[in-house]
Amino acid sequence: MKEYLIIDLLESVISGEWGNEPNGEQDVFVLRTTNFSNNGKIDFSKEVVKRNIDEKKVDAKKLNYGDIIIEKSGGSIDQPVGRVVFYDLRDDTTAYLCNNFTSVLRPNTKLVNPKFLFYFLFYPKFRKYRSLKT
Repeated sequence: MKEYLIIDLLESVISGEWGNEPNGEQDVFVLRTTNFSNNGKIDFSKEVVKRNIDEKKVDAKKLNYGDIIIEKSGGSIDQPVGRVVFYDLRDDTTAYLCNNFTSVLRPNTKLVNPKFLFYFLFYPKFRKYRSLKT
């Protein structure tokens, strides 16, 4: 069986965006870590903010079904950094991006099933392992 580094299983890593105050033009939804639930799902019942972001950035960074969003900063004692959620919307009519405290891990579907990679990253023992310094 061939072994892979996680980075080798990704098509791309996409940084989050915050943009500017919404003005009614080029406004898009931006997911924040407040929209992360502890079960790995996105909580759309909490306010999803709208921000004004350049159309080219939206095209390059909008979320696709199967993307994994990882928290890269923020957190607290009760909510450690590194939480992940799975983007499972298939609606292409509404663009969502993630904010600048997160990154998108876009799996290479030729090498890995996105849900499998998500569960691997979500697995609690891996979270503990991931926080160890080498």
